Amino acid sequence: MATHPGGNVGGVSDVTPVEINMGGRAHGRLVLAVLVPSLLGVVALAAFVRGMFSGGRGEWLVGSVVVLALVVVAPRLIYRVTEHFARPRTLVIGPDGVRWNEPRGTSWAVGWDEVAGVAVIGARSGAPVLELVAHKGFRDPSLTGDRYRRPLPDTGFTTTVDLALRRFAGDRYEGLR
Repeated sequence: MATHPGGNVGGVSDVTPVEINMGGRAHGRLVLAVLVPSLLGVVALAAFVRGMFSGGRGEWLVGSVVVLALVVVAPRLIYRVTEHFARPRTLVIGPDGVRWNEPRGTSWAVGWDEVAGVAVIGARSGAPVLELVAHKGFRDPSLTGDRYRRPLPDTGFTTTVDLALRRFAGDRYEGLR
């Protein structure tokens, strides 16, 4: 277990875990991904109604298919596909270790006493990954060798994860690589 000096830093106790909502940004992207085809569908619907009175049967058929696809099918399909990425997920870094909370998936927790090293790799390349290195004697079926890697959604979380690991991991933290 890592030792931590007592006191307050910025009004937050050193023992208060840092919780990072990893699904928040994806939720906004999901709303945008559903909204854009819906708006295009409304525009197509207006054009279809206008053209329905001046065009022939072929235009009516093509217009109805396009409107149906943009208003009904596309938003539902996009929602289903991106719902997986917008699910609620939380990375918690605290005095006890690192925890991943995923209500509709696989949650896990690793104590600092089980970890020989921790780093954020690929932070500068745009694909950050939290890497935990286990002690020599510690074995877990989910580990590849002695390392466990958890991709982070995007680089927007790198600074927060870096600061939390500096605060709680102590000598185990190898920094951004």
